[in-house]
Amino acid sequence: MPETPKCKAPGCEKDADYEVILYDFYPYHDVFFKRDFTYPFLCDEHMVENEREAKTYEDSEMEKRDESEFVTLRELTAGIKMVPAGTKRQYRGGYEYPYTNKEVAQGFSVYRPLSKDS
Repeated sequence: MPETPKCKAPGCEKDADYEVILYDFYPYHDVFFKRDFTYPFLCDEHMVENEREAKTYEDSEMEKRDESEFVTLRELTAGIKMVPAGTKRQYRGGYEYPYTNKEVAQGFSVYRPLSKDS
């Protein structure tokens, strides 16, 4: 039986409750859904703190990403109507978290609960 991974937050000794996944959707191109290897596991307490303190890149104090990183995606989707007229667009940047997404990926963290054997 595999051992439950430990929370990766600094100084935490608790068993992890969640696997951290980085998620982003690129319309008509791709879905990014992979384990966040910077902080792959968090306990319940640190997951809640991670979400409570999350900021969009625009709100954060960190330097902005170089816009040239997104040229390829813009070129791939140029001229494609991605959403029906009148649909409200959602934020397409990324988030700064206290624990996860330390490689500054576009998108956001989601949490897959780890099953715990009783």
